[in-house]
Amino acid sequence: MGGETHNLFEIIAEIRDTLREIRDMLPEKRKRRDDTETTAETQAINAVLEYYGAKTGRKPDDAARIIKSRPARRAVRARLREKHTTDQCRAAIDSAYDQMWHNPELRRFVHPTTIFRPEKFPRYLDAACIPEQKSAYSTVED
Repeated sequence: MGGETHNLFEIIAEIRDTLREIRDMLPEKRKRRDDTETTAETQAINAVLEYYGAKTGRKPDDAARIIKSRPARRAVRARLREKHTTDQCRAAIDSAYDQMWHNPELRRFVHPTTIFRPEKFPRYLDAACIPEQKSAYSTVED
């Protein structure tokens, strides 16, 4: 029985080595286009998420994890690409915080992935009384 186990481990090691060789031959994965950030976007996203961490009183480790969180960054980036400003993002955070933070049952919804959802973000902006900025691509007809 001992010999069979030894052979099984050798087979597993060979398979692992073969998989590594195959992986090394494959082209590197490209980042999805929507995951790439410009330097200005990175700074703006970091500023918004740092503000969120400070507003909600997160511990430094928790705040750092949120800043690195892909879903949180993706949600904020999407709103910034819709031409919303960092001030509007901060106002939405303030609005969500004021509405839900003091209710223990709703507190879990005060999270960047919730606040910056496309269907939720305008509500928080409206509650904060911050006008939405017009897109640079919109035209005004007289």
